[in-house]
Amino acid sequence: MVELYWLPKIDDWRERLRRLGDGGDHIWDEAAALAGARLDALQTNALDTMLRRSLREPPQGLADKPVRLALLGSSTLAHLHPAIRVAGLRRRLWVETYENDYGQYWQELTDTNSALHRFKPNAVLFALDARHLAGGMSAGSSAGDIETALTEVAERIRGCWRLAREHFACPVIHQMALPVHPSLLGGN
Repeated sequence: MVELYWLPKIDDWRERLRRLGDGGDHIWDEAAALAGARLDALQTNALDTMLRRSLREPPQGLADKPVRLALLGSSTLAHLHPAIRVAGLRRRLWVETYENDYGQYWQELTDTNSALHRFKPNAVLFALDARHLAGGMSAGSSAGDIETALTEVAERIRGCWRLAREHFACPVIHQMALPVHPSLLGGN
């Protein structure tokens, strides 16, 4: 696991996190200070959970400008929410996240009555995995079939961007698909 090694370690980090649960006016400032430390995945999740329990709404001054980030993907993205919110906290941003149902990014974009449209994101992140993007292509596919499939994928991505911009008038971020190598020896 890669940690942000340049950030300071806080020796009494766990104790300070526990005290966040006590409530009070210090919650946002203290949570932001804790987010500024070198955190591992468990600490990131713990800080996100404690902050969400302690503050149901953005603090004064941030309520009118939360970042509402829609995570639209072809697979589960739930593991990204805490890290994104804590990264926002590190920058004193209140980040609300939304994730489409498994693989339903296109349906949610095209249905103006969907939960995505009710969420009204002010930023959209597309995270489409390589297996989804290369669906139907294989080593046995002809060059023409692969060219046709890649053209369809490119058109789908362009359509996603177009819909996000039309419906939400917001920045669109597109995560590169991670390379996927065939499993030659099963899961080994």
